[in-house]
Amino acid sequence: MSKITKIVTSKIAKSPTPSPNISSDKNGFKEILKNFLKGDTALSDIDKIQTQISKGIKFKPEQLLSYQIRAGRLHLKVELASKVAESASGTARRLQSSQ
Repeated sequence: MSKITKIVTSKIAKSPTPSPNISSDKNGFKEILKNFLKGDTALSDIDKIQTQISKGIKFKPEQLLSYQIRAGRLHLKVELASKVAESASGTARRLQSSQ
């Protein structure tokens, strides 16, 4: 079982009635994503380089390529977490409707 699946499963199991509105649920997608990205500095690094670029600081092409790769990896992680959350939400809705 993957790390994301375990997190999502534990969040659903702890909630007696799954909330269809994830944004109002304190343990919703935002919290799952935060836990999933814990320890990953890609987002803060990308924010830093964006700030530096806007200030006119020059970078080597290798540095920019490295940050582009990290941004791509971060995108994939977020996309994966989003798909898992969407699937979990659909499962929760099906369980609710069958009761």
